[in-house]
Amino acid sequence: MTLYSESSYQKLWELVTYSGKYKEFFYQIEPQIRLINRNDGYEQFLINVGGGVGITTKLQFWLGQSYINTSASNTISEDIAPDSLNEYRNWQQLFWTNTYRANTIALRSRLEERYSFENAPWAMRLRERGYWTIPFTEHQSLVLSDEFFLNFKLVPWITTKTLDQNRAFIGILENLTPDTSFIISYMNQYIFKSIPENNHAIVLNIFIKIPS
Repeated sequence: MTLYSESSYQKLWELVTYSGKYKEFFYQIEPQIRLINRNDGYEQFLINVGGGVGITTKLQFWLGQSYINTSASNTISEDIAPDSLNEYRNWQQLFWTNTYRANTIALRSRLEERYSFENAPWAMRLRERGYWTIPFTEHQSLVLSDEFFLNFKLVPWITTKTLDQNRAFIGILENLTPDTSFIISYMNQYIFKSIPENNHAIVLNIFIKIPS
């Protein structure tokens, strides 16, 4: 008889998203801190930096880079080997958004080229994410999102196969000012390892628009 098992951790992700536009150029800076109920509590620090241009009124093309630092004491972090402590990513993405009867629907397709400072070679991953924002008061909205990850290139320092992970979100968006908003959400993160992880997280995200 085969016994099915999985591990589960509780996480807290805190991030600030700074975004702006200069002439026809969009840009975004997003630092994140990720905590976990394991060892010293620190799991990862991550920063995304990207820029994009509009292709149509609803479609944008972006290029960006990310840096990720992972705690040496957390041997279960995400989808990477225990000795991969620093990761660099190039990414390219298409972002489509549309508004229908005050609801906002968005789709993001991101291709990532991933490099571990401690290991080689480069890995490649596709991330597909859908968003749905449903206003229910003048300042508050329900936010639903799902994102799945597929590995296109398997390398030894990545601990998942073709199926990497799935992240499902449900949260409340509060518009604080015309340029500042806040989301608190629950995330279920399922990582397809040999012993799968079914993680539960609270995600706190502040959005700040930088004036043109």
